[in-house]
Amino acid sequence: MNKVKEIKSLTGLRGIAAFWIVLHHYFGRRPEETDGFLVKTLLNFNSNGYLAVDFFFILSSFVLYLSYQSTFENAVSTADYKKFMQKRFVRIYPLLIVIVLFSFLFLFPDNWNLLLFYLSLTFIFLSEQYRVMNSLDITWSLACEFIMYFVFPFLILFFTKMPKWMKFTVPVSVLLFCAVYLFPTITFSQKGLVLENIHSSGGFINTPVGISAVIRCLAGYLLGIFSYHLYLSKKKFSITFLVVLILALLFFKKMDVFILILIALLLPSLIADPKSFLSKFLSSKPVYFLGLISYSVYLVHIIPFTIMYFNEEYLTRFVPLLAYKIICIAVTLIISTITYQFIEINASKMLKRYFQI
Repeated sequence: MNKVKEIKSLTGLRGIAAFWIVLHHYFGRRPEETDGFLVKTLLNFNSNGYLAVDFFFILSSFVLYLSYQSTFENAVSTADYKKFMQKRFVRIYPLLIVIVLFSFLFLFPDNWNLLLFYLSLTFIFLSEQYRVMNSLDITWSLACEFIMYFVFPFLILFFTKMPKWMKFTVPVSVLLFCAVYLFPTITFSQKGLVLENIHSSGGFINTPVGISAVIRCLAGYLLGIFSYHLYLSKKKFSITFLVVLILALLFFKKMDVFILILIALLLPSLIADPKSFLSKFLSSKPVYFLGLISYSVYLVHIIPFTIMYFNEEYLTRFVPLLAYKIICIAVTLIISTITYQFIEINASKMLKRYFQI
């Protein structure tokens, strides 16, 4: 793999997306739970925060294609494939193991029989009665991404050898998203297959479990591949127009597919114009740093949230709930800075030496 220079604006964008997820969880409230068009519209914006996960799928696909095209465009050798999977393991697992063990030790001590399902990320295929919710359900996206890692080198090879199929990436993505919305997801129990109709936050594609979650991730990855090939073709679109349109659509429900296609159009335009106001903002030191710790923010934030959720009645006797939420977010950022340095960076270095990658 050729060393690819980091694109700071994309790192910063990842940080904004991670923080949006934090706000989505801490301040999320279903629009249908309130009256008034204006209030519902504002709540729609935050309740659409689950789309930040789909943005992660698009961005991961884009960056992986950028980083590994030269490695897998002619063939997928055993050595290269092994090194690719080892690097993905090193990136994902050190912090994941810490979060899972902490959750089982202190939040869900009666569910040790499910530990291996969460460490192996296979829990998303378990039916509802077997899933430990709250702090660990956030890892569903990692499970889907890891499945994509297994096939991604072959997607690079396929689209390199068969470029004419590139024009179908967006239509196929749309069809996959529609399938997620229209059909129940498939999970498994001791009795066999289970059909679950789960759409969180009233969203179009917000299904975080079962086969549908993997299909949702695949659709995002295909949009990321489409976005990368737009980048190669040097096609540019108005950043201002795309951002305004994306922000406008976020005030409405079930605009998911349109928003994600627009995000796929935005990424190559953002890279092509590093002097734009948005690129400079996303590359600024605080936003860029938020991007660096975004993986920690994503995994860490749900633990103080869960502790607060389980103790809300007791805590609100002393301080308003809003104050606790602000404190939890601040604690999340502090802990994430620590886990980024001592787990993400240091543990990754040790594992890279072990795997010799």
